[in-house]
Amino acid sequence: MSCEEDLCEELDEHFASCHLEATVDYCQSEEYECYARCLLDATCGEIWEPGAELNSCFTICSESVLCDDGQTSISAGWICDGELDCLDGSDEARCP
Repeated sequence: MSCEEDLCEELDEHFASCHLEATVDYCQSEEYECYARCLLDATCGEIWEPGAELNSCFTICSESVLCDDGQTSISAGWICDGELDCLDGSDEARCP
């Protein structure tokens, strides 16, 4: 999975609307995509002073889970995100 260009643009726009500039390039690697999605869902106030909800989202991003194939690990935040990240598709198989 790679960080989508649209996601990068949305995040830049969201930060600009909050009068902020990202200090991390959240589109530099796949690992940061989950964090970018957390920030997109956060209000400007939450970005300025991260609360429990944003911190919880970041915690999920930092956790990894093993795909059903038993070999591939992905970020927990990638489960049920609409994209197949596990080669066996198990990250999207049991989603609502």
